[in-house]
Amino acid sequence: GEPEPGASPFAAKTAAAEKAPPAKAPAKAPAKSRPDLSEGPLKSSYQVAVVGAGVSGMVAARALAKYGLNVVVLEASDGVGGRVRTDEVDGFLLDRGFQVFIESYPEVRKQLDYDALDLKQFWPGALVQTEGALCTVADPFRRPQDLLAGLVAPIGSFVDKCKVGVYRLLTVTWDNEEIMTRKETTTYELLSNDLLGGFSDEMIDKFFRPFYQGIYLAPLEEQSSRMFEFVFRMFATGAAALPAGGIGAVGTQLGGALAELPNCRVELSTPVSAVEQGKVTLADGRTISCEQVVVATEGPVAAKLLEGKTKAPLTAPSDRSSTCLYFSLDGAPPVTDPLLVLNGEGVNSDRPVNNVCFPSAVAPKYAPEGKSLASVTVVGLADGVSDEALASSCKAQLEGWFGESVKEWNFLRSYRIKHSQPGQTPPNGNRFERHPEVSERFEGGAVSQHSKHSTKQHNACHEKQSNKAHVARIASLPSHGYHDEHGYHGCYDHTPSFPRRDRDRQHTRPCRWPRACTAAATTRVPPRSTGPWRAVAGQRTW
Repeated sequence: GEPEPGASPFAAKTAAAEKAPPAKAPAKAPAKSRPDLSEGPLKSSYQVAVVGAGVSGMVAARALAKYGLNVVVLEASDGVGGRVRTDEVDGFLLDRGFQVFIESYPEVRKQLDYDALDLKQFWPGALVQTEGALCTVADPFRRPQDLLAGLVAPIGSFVDKCKVGVYRLLTVTWDNEEIMTRKETTTYELLSNDLLGGFSDEMIDKFFRPFYQGIYLAPLEEQSSRMFEFVFRMFATGAAALPAGGIGAVGTQLGGALAELPNCRVELSTPVSAVEQGKVTLADGRTISCEQVVVATEGPVAAKLLEGKTKAPLTAPSDRSSTCLYFSLDGAPPVTDPLLVLNGEGVNSDRPVNNVCFPSAVAPKYAPEGKSLASVTVVGLADGVSDEALASSCKAQLEGWFGESVKEWNFLRSYRIKHSQPGQTPPNGNRFERHPEVSERFEGGAVSQHSKHSTKQHNACHEKQSNKAHVARIASLPSHGYHDEHGYHGCYDHTPSFPRRDRDRQHTRPCRWPRACTAAATTRVPPRSTGPWRAVAGQRTW
């Protein structure tokens, strides 16, 4: 039914918010890695509670706070960023799992200040270990000096390389949204049969398989053709990079932006044990009253918090896991160019390495002076194998790539990340969106299990695009208003005629929130009596 008189005008600014320009890049983050995110005691009531201070949760919180809402972000760990964090160990910067920053992700460009991140770029292309040597896969459009080395490399045929060039030229003319609505198949099917007549098995197995398995942490047979085409276009139109101070600088910058907003508070080391109608319960037993909740956590956590509170069962998506091992080296690394090194010889239990990177060759601050850092990625968790045994197995494999100097590498740390990404095995819905409907017993909730597209930063700012922005939009809809498939919004009490049907019908009862509601002046909405209606996330949807 309608809200009770005197109810708080949550998101009464929605009409203006929908028309507001994109958020400007945040101010430069503080130099320290953990900004001061809160002052004074935690209040007992906020308009919005955001569960999770990963990238998606912080982007949603900032959007809502900029709309004038009082927001609290509740984070279980001791820092912001979620999976996008960096640890300092013996002077080395260790990202929590190997990650690269793809500059052309559209939503990331809206949310982050690239200059403040001080991005250090990889060269386009890669090195592939095959037939006992490191061979070049080049992007001659951006590095023409690598053209000859790429043509003679024993990675696919000349025809394969021409097809890659033609495909690259085509991708820059495409629209990202159009890619996400194309007919979907697996990436393997696309590469072997559909794309320009198909590529040879050699090209697929030596280059495409290790490269995209390193991105999506699954075989090509389980990857979406849409995501392949999207990310291929991103690499074709922009650089891959690393922030000078580690990938954690992304979360630090977003956290610093939240710290500057007087109506937004971030509480670290504050796990949430339950989400209910009108409140969240913390693990220590305290409760916080709130009108709306955004759950921006890993899928399994979201599914647990919202168990029994959605119209259809909310199941956690399947996981894609990864293991990242770091090694310190004395002196320069065996590959001094800023390039990714791929395993073109195939992965098995004795050869677990999928790809290798030397981050300090890209961004020198990743290692102390006179040292280098090696990052080794193994797809999956390597269950049943200890860190030391896995490190030894990786070093034995890499001796064949880089020589006996690998024996001197010092194992620093490993990260086994179970929920690296959500599974996206085809078929998927258009644009990979999920809209979990909140039951009438729990109106006022919005869910973000993972970013809409599953690439790491776009994945969260996003990505695409942006599930975060999508979640922020859901959470900011008026609790007393209309929302239709065309995005028109307004309040129940003050709605002009709808432009497509029932044109002559008016509903002009005075609005109960006259100072806050701008719907009559700025939006068009259907009259109350039109339908059908259903309850979704705290508002009636036409």
